[in-house]
Amino acid sequence: MALAYTVVDLSVRVRRYTIAAMLTMTSGIVLRMIIRKVNVASAAKVGGTLYAIFGLIFGIIFALIAMAGAGLATAAQNDPEMPRLMGTMFGAMFGVGAIVALPIFYGLMGLIFGALTAALYNMVAGITGGLSIDVD
Repeated sequence: MALAYTVVDLSVRVRRYTIAAMLTMTSGIVLRMIIRKVNVASAAKVGGTLYAIFGLIFGIIFALIAMAGAGLATAAQNDPEMPRLMGTMFGAMFGVGAIVALPIFYGLMGLIFGALTAALYNMVAGITGGLSIDVD
């Protein structure tokens, strides 16, 4: 095992660096790090939050399209073949419903698949040794 120094910064986070890493960080040379494990709960939280934001954006877009469709359906209510409340029901179900349902659905899927992806990464990283990245 390599010798290591413990560095405490002002935000009270403790980090362990090898001597080579300390010299590399002070000299401006690129530091190579290996990610061997990802916290599953943290990855799930980030994935769920990101996908909930995507769901809100897609829900707003879908609601705008649904309102346009509801307007067309309302304009076509003079057609005896079309049910009278179709335009109103379409706008309410798909317009407002999309703004509520899509962020929840996308957020749950992001949470589940974020956790699953992190768990699979931890399993594969244990076999292959992890992901090597270069940090300035």
